[in-house]
Amino acid sequence: MDPSSILNIFLFFLFIFFSAFFLGLKTAFFSLNKSTVDAFAESNLFLEKQVSFLLHSKRKLLLTLVMANILCSAAGVIVSTLIFINVFSPAGALTYSSVIIGIVVYFWMRIFLGEMLLSFLKSKNQKSIIKLSLPLILIIYYILLPVTMLMGELSHFMAVLLKLDKLKAELSEEELRDIVDVSEEGSVLLKDEKEMIQGIFELSDTITREIMVPRTDMICVESKTTITQLLKINHVNNHSRIPVFEDSVDNIVGIIHIKDLLPLIKKRSYSDFNIMKLVNEPYFVPEQKKVNELLQELRKEKIHMAIVVDEYGGTAGIVTLEDIIEEIVGEIQDEYDKEAPPVKQIDENNYLVEGSILIDDLNEELGINLPEEEGVDTLAGFLLSQFGSVPKPKNMISWNDYKFVVERVLNRRVERVRIIKKEQEPA
Repeated sequence: MDPSSILNIFLFFLFIFFSAFFLGLKTAFFSLNKSTVDAFAESNLFLEKQVSFLLHSKRKLLLTLVMANILCSAAGVIVSTLIFINVFSPAGALTYSSVIIGIVVYFWMRIFLGEMLLSFLKSKNQKSIIKLSLPLILIIYYILLPVTMLMGELSHFMAVLLKLDKLKAELSEEELRDIVDVSEEGSVLLKDEKEMIQGIFELSDTITREIMVPRTDMICVESKTTITQLLKINHVNNHSRIPVFEDSVDNIVGIIHIKDLLPLIKKRSYSDFNIMKLVNEPYFVPEQKKVNELLQELRKEKIHMAIVVDEYGGTAGIVTLEDIIEEIVGEIQDEYDKEAPPVKQIDENNYLVEGSILIDDLNEELGINLPEEEGVDTLAGFLLSQFGSVPKPKNMISWNDYKFVVERVLNRRVERVRIIKKEQEPA
């Protein structure tokens, strides 16, 4: 093999390497979080300031890296053509080189970059790699600056001409989910941030019945309640808003705000107290309302609590703004909350679980994969459907690889369940 062929083969792989390298640098630059970029901007180090400078002109930086990638790929095609031209005719050489370059570029970028380079760039070495490659990037940036500026102006002109600047780019939920997944791989989003975004996505698939406080857990007062009785109830439960009913809980007539009692307490004027003079009009929503729609309505109406009604018009429960927010950010507890965790692990195969836990949450927590049935949202509902009647303490059923033992039943309600994972017999 003559020296020129060896040189061409070396140049071919060199250009392909730099093509993949520039693509990897694009990922590295644009996966830097805002706090890092701000820290670079305030740094006294030249290279860090330059990184901040480049990222403040993201469009030009992106065009530079993309064009460098394209130029390296094109150079690879030219060199591969020179390699094959000694074996085939000029037309055949161009055809074979295009095929070879396509295969090499695909596997090089997808396998090497996807499996090795990206995992390396998302590590702690990411900043070091950017700073080491920065001199080369700056040289290419300023060489291609006239071209990138021209392309930027041209794209802006086309956007104005086609009136694209007045249109908002909309992404589907599936595309946004893909972006979150890619961001997780690139360490752009923390685990908590990813869970919050996923929680927002799931709002559109969640109905109000799944997050409401059920009727049996509601703290309500009658319309004839005195201020002394109301203060005692509030002292025990520490609720800022309490529904008020007449005759039965199915007839909610208002919501009392505890803060509205403060002026009366200050004046010590209780003789003419009438709770109906202080209540706010209740807001009713059906059980099947999507949570994302409910959130918009609560914000629009500037209210924090809604009464959930069933298909027969009876009271099914209540839902608050806090319940919706907890679907996004997780459980919110203050100094008055004394709720036990819904799942408590006893040992490797034993768990104590609240009957009110949602089946979705239980499946996610323990990986049990309980079936989701129409009208059944909680573990207690699942057990009622399996037993066919209200179970008694110590009643047990088996389901797949688990045993469910009823630990506590109160007022025909399954409150606590022990879940036992069966030990697998050796094969």
